Order: sequence, then C-alpha cells, then structure tokens
Amino acid sequence: MPALIQTAACWCAAPKVRRCCRQRWWMACALASGTLLSGMAWPVGAAWAQAVSVPPTGQKAAQHTATPAGAHAATAPKAPGAPVQASGRPQVVIVRANPQHASAGGGLIHPQSEPQAQSVVGQDYIRLQSPTATAFELVSQLPGANVSGSDPFGFSPQTNISVRGMNGDAIGYVLEGMPLNDIAYYTGYPSQFADSENYENISLQQGSPDLDSPVMNAAGGLMKLRFRTPAEKAGGQFSASYGSYDTNREFLRLDTGEIGHNTGLRGFVSYSHSATDNWRGAGRDERQHVDFKLEKTWGQGNSAGLLGSWNQAVDSYYPQVSKDDWRSYGIGGPNNLDRHFHADDDYGGSDYWRLSRQPERTLYLAAPLQFTLAEGLSLHVTPYAQGAYGNAAGGTQLPTSGLYNGTQAVPDVLDLPVTADGYSTVRADYTQRSFRSGFTSALEWKRGVNDLVLGYWYDYGDDTERETFAAVNGSGNAGSIWGGRPITLADGNMLLGASNHTISQTNALFVGIGFLCCMIGCC
Repeated sequence: MPALIQTAACWCAAPKVRRCCRQRWWMACALASGTLLSGMAWPVGAAWAQAVSVPPTGQKAAQHTATPAGAHAATAPKAPGAPVQASGRPQVVIVRANPQHASAGGGLIHPQSEPQAQSVVGQDYIRLQSPTATAFELVSQLPGANVSGSDPFGFSPQTNISVRGMNGDAIGYVLEGMPLNDIAYYTGYPSQFADSENYENISLQQGSPDLDSPVMNAAGGLMKLRFRTPAEKAGGQFSASYGSYDTNREFLRLDTGEIGHNTGLRGFVSYSHSATDNWRGAGRDERQHVDFKLEKTWGQGNSAGLLGSWNQAVDSYYPQVSKDDWRSYGIGGPNNLDRHFHADDDYGGSDYWRLSRQPERTLYLAAPLQFTLAEGLSLHVTPYAQGAYGNAAGGTQLPTSGLYNGTQAVPDVLDLPVTADGYSTVRADYTQRSFRSGFTSALEWKRGVNDLVLGYWYDYGDDTERETFAAVNGSGNAGSIWGGRPITLADGNMLLGASNHTISQTNALFVGIGFLCCMIGCC
C-alpha cells in the first residue's frame, strides 16, 4: 500500500506569557499547522484532577488535592469487617483536563442549518490526511460522493467524482465565489485548486446548488472551497514528505500576521513542490503550486480580500486497460507505455512514455468583498479572472499521404525522420488556451428567519483549442512538451487535426425569497 511519511516544523510569534502558558501556546501552534507523522500520535496535554470538600453552611472549608495515579496515600488501617462511616460533609470532585479537542466524526460531521443536503469537511479532518490529497479525495467519505483516480497520490488529471450518480461535469466547483469549472468541458481538475493545508473547509451539496452560485452545470451538486483565514500572529509552517514510488513533497507557508497597527490587514503565501513515479509503467509527475490570500476586515461584518492560486504540472499518462488484459498482465507488460523509444516496434515508437507527457499552467484570481450596509442588509461582490494553458499530448502515427486539413485534401507527401510502411511517428499536441473573467454580486436582506436576495452574475470565456503534430526524431524527441515544432505544409499552413475557438458570455439575474410562515396554534 502506498504510504507517505511527513515531518514538519511550525513557528509562531508567541505573545509574552508566563512559561507555563507559553508551552501550551507552542503546542496550539503545532496543532494548527496540521502536521502528522503517519501512524503515530502524541498526547497534547496531561489531565489533572482536584477534589474540593465543600462543607455545610457554618463549617470551616477544607481543600484536599486528589492523590496522583500510582501514588499511595497514608491511611489508618481499618479492622476487618468494620462498618463504613459516612462523612457528614458532602464532597464535590471537579475534574479539569486539556486534551486535544476532537470534532464529531473526526471532522466529518458539522452542524448544518441550511434547508438543503450538505456535508462539510474541516481542518480537523483535512490535517490527518495525506498531504498530497486533492479536494476530491478529501470529500470522498461524504454521503453520495464516489471518487476514482489513476494514481494514489492525486497527481494525475485522470480523476473523477460523481455525486449520487451524477458525473463530475455535472457538478459545480466554487472557490470563495469564483467558479473553477473548465469553461470548455465543465469538469474540475482538483490538483489545480489549492494545497490541502490551505483549505479551511470544503462543503459538498448533494443536490441543487445555492441560488447565488456562479455555475451553469451543477445539476448533480456543488463543491464549495474556502481558504483558511490568515493568522493573526506572524509565523509559518514547513513540512517535508517522502513515500512510495519515490514520492516527495515540500511545503512552506508564511503568515504576515496583522500588518501595521490595528489595520485589520493580514495575509499568507505558500509554495509547494511535489513529484512521484508512476505506480505502473514508465513516467514521472511533477507539480509546483502557489497559494496566497490577503484580507482586510473592519467594522461589523465588512471585509475585502484578494486570493489566488498558481499551478504548474507535468503529468504522465496511464493507458486504459481492459478487464482481460488486466487479468493477463496486471500492472506490467503491454498495459503500460514503453520506458524506451523503439522505432521498430509494432507501434513505431509511438508508445514511448515521453511522447505522452501532459503539461499545464493555471492561474486563478478573485477579490471577495463583503459590506454590511445596514442592520440585516449586506452586499457581496466577487470579481475574478482566470487563465490556463495545457497540452494533452500523445504519440501516434500518420499516413505519409492522403491527408486532409479540415475538408481540404493535402497534396503533400510527408517526409519525416521515423517512417515505415507509409506511416510516420509523430506526437499529437492537443493544446488548450483559455481565459475567463467576470463577477458575482448579491444584495441580501435578512429579518429573523426570513431573507430576500437579489443578484447578478456576468461571465466571459474565451477558449482556443488546436491539434498540431510534431515530428519525432530517431531518439524519440519531438521538441518542447508545451507544443513543439508543428509540421507545416508546402503552402506554409500547419497540419491540423482540430481547430476550435469559442467565446461565451453569461448574464444571469436571480431573485430568491425565503420566509417562514407560522399559523396560529402551530408555532
């Protein structure tokens, strides 16, 4: 079974307190860092008890300390069979303890007040999971959720979640008011979202989404993610992990604490690097990630923030395997890509693993704003912007003649380095470049259990997808994995397998009314 061992260090700017209290401060800091050495735990406090004798009115008070465990109190011997005399003074025993507080269900059970099916995981649960766990894996134990993936550590984009039978492209993903769904395929890629240490909580709605959620495809549910609140004191956290398949991960987060004096402004920034070998076949995945959040609070319920995530990853591909092949070869043999390039094999070398590396870069930015305008009246606005680029590359073979560019026949005859029997080995580069921006706004009025919400959502998306082909040389190299040297024809045009450009705009106005009507005799 794959495993990770993690070690970590945490530091905080502790206030000036007595030595006995300072120990508890550092202990709380270490717990807040969310680090755990796999398979081990430490006690975080020693329980102690004190017995206090409370005399009846008019009698002199006396205090007795309970005997510690393992000690023997000196008492007068009693004669065998002597009756036990009850004391005339009632005794009250007060027990105080400071063990680690455990949340219900290990952090999987949280009280809910909304009239909808919703489950939440918080830091109490998240900090006990593998540091490489994605948002999908963190909610996999919640009711209705079913998560599948190609690798045990969450690196591969070949992952999916379904909720009550609805597939991942029918679920909405929202980070503090910003939509995260792919604008072309509506799916979510959890390895791009955030590092697990930076989540405050993740909620999963197993049904209709919130009215003010900026999603169009959430027929199967809604996943809402929230970043942790920046710490009030300056400090940081560092952790390092190593495990099976040469998996390693390093994580560093710095908290600014309050910037200035009574400004209400604080923030954090984190960086992580992780890498792992494929658990079957050749290949290695690598990921770099940055999260940050800057937040200012003032008055009663007013806040302004700026948050973002940058992700760069190079992932390998796991070929899909049939049931019969799995029974025959298991995790080896032809079920995997080839570790070395062989131009003379049955596939002309197109099954070389380096031809199927898939790079991607993403950037998410949002500025959630919340204002309290009057008692019970609040305004929520979240502008956002996103950019992404990726290449879903793969080795393949093209005929040297009889090609088409769209509907136009190509008269050229390809003359490429690796060619045999009328077919040339190439790398197909399916690149996607997308840009998205917009904002959500909601004016909400609450009075008792009644509420009224009026809002508007605007979204602009620009998506360009293109498939080009790069020639492979005798060493199996086809140029940059981000989209190398495309094959051009005699007329100067590139040889294309696909070319799509889509611009979409969304304008959504929504009104919601929630009220409780009490009939006489029922309330």
